[in-house]
Formats: sequence, structure tokens, C-alpha cells
Amino acid sequence: MKTIKPITLVLLLISSLSLFSQHAAGLKEINSIIVPLSTESTYLKSLNYLHNNDFFILSLDRSSGFIQAKKYIKINKVFSNKHGERLTLNFLITPINPENSKITLVVYKETKYVGVISGKNSSASIHYDEDNGISTDLIFYQQVLKELKESIQVENKE
Repeated sequence: MKTIKPITLVLLLISSLSLFSQHAAGLKEINSIIVPLSTESTYLKSLNYLHNNDFFILSLDRSSGFIQAKKYIKINKVFSNKHGERLTLNFLITPINPENSKITLVVYKETKYVGVISGKNSSASIHYDEDNGISTDLIFYQQVLKELKESIQVENKE
């Protein structure tokens, strides 16, 4: 019986590491797109997309192809203390060749909560943030990159 426990522990550890690496690999495959434009054009069209979709530009570095933008999404649910989500999007635009560029996206997510503390004679609201780290929401990555690619293609046709 004692030999079964270490074997079970080793198998559990191997399977959990395997799942983690598969999940990380999944994000690497889904968080980038290739567009048929030069890096400079892709950079400018990406900035247009962010401005047109109410993102606040935090940081730009044109020479490295880096764009950092944020957006606050308010959540209005009746029985929830979740107030909203702050998303920080980091784009890195790199050349593949003179006619094609790669856009890589990494999203950092924070959730804002509001709690109410009630006493005999008064009540107070407490606001606090939960640091969720790098988002692994593949649907969000797909949505942003799809919209960005469509926006770039529409501008390219004009």
C-alpha cells in the first residue's frame, strides 16, 4: 500500500504539469495573428483600432512595435459585488518580412469589487481590486484579434 501512494503522487504531478503546459501552449497559438501589411502600417492601423474602440493608450514605442492600452468594462449585475474589469492589453508588432507583420497580444486583467459594511447607525462601501494576472480567456483573445484584423483589412481597402 505504501508503494502505491508515491506512484499515485508522481502520476498526479505529471498529469497536472502536462495540463499546465498544454494550456500555456494553447495561449501561445491563439494570441497572435499575421496581417499582410508592413510593420509601420500595422502599427498605425492598430492604434486607430484602439482609439475607435474606446481604449486608453498608456504607452507607445514605435521602434519596438509595442502598444499598451487599457479599458475598463463596467459590470451592472443586481446581486453581484463585482463592479467591473480593468483590462490592460499589450500588443507587440513584429515584422515577418517587408509585406507581412505579426501582432502578438497579451492581456492583463484586474477585477474591481464593491462591498458594503453595515453597522447600527451607518454603512460604508469598500472598494478593492483582485489581481487576476495574465488572462487565459481564449474567447477574449480571439474576439480582439478578429476585430483588429477586420479593422486593418477595412482600412487597407479604403
